Amino acid sequence: MRTATTPQSFALLENSQSLADSSACRLYTDLSHLRACHLPEQLEQLCRDLNRDQAQGLHAVVVADYEWASHLQRGQPSRHATTPKPALRFLLFRQMTLLSSEQAASWLQACDSNDSEPGIAGICDLKASVSPQALHQAIERIHQSLTAGDAYQVNYTYRLFFSAFGNPIALY
Repeated sequence: MRTATTPQSFALLENSQSLADSSACRLYTDLSHLRACHLPEQLEQLCRDLNRDQAQGLHAVVVADYEWASHLQRGQPSRHATTPKPALRFLLFRQMTLLSSEQAASWLQACDSNDSEPGIAGICDLKASVSPQALHQAIERIHQSLTAGDAYQVNYTYRLFFSAFGNPIALY
């Protein structure tokens, strides 16, 4: 449920390394449009379009699929990709406001029906996309790869699926 004060689309980014800074958060509102790039050969045109957007005063927030980097390097989706074409997306907003952490919390609270306490929200029915056995096998392969010198660092991830309830702002 959205209140009258909740924008349709927004991005709130917090710089946790500068919490003492009075402008630790950036609030992007008033979404203008989205730009996306699915193929490496589209990247140059995307950059030209973004330069024009920014010259018109728009603010860009990047959202990239995890597989985008390997897609960019190899020119094709990774064999583990769960989407047909990884994407690099830019949300272009008309407004960007610098906020302190306290101001950002107040803004979120105002979006959550203006109550003094956040609404109730949470997640349930949490399920991993891999079985415990598949997880242990993957970790064993990673250890073998590290020992053999085929890799020096591995970031193993998997998806979590769940149901959410309550106000999305309160969940945040």
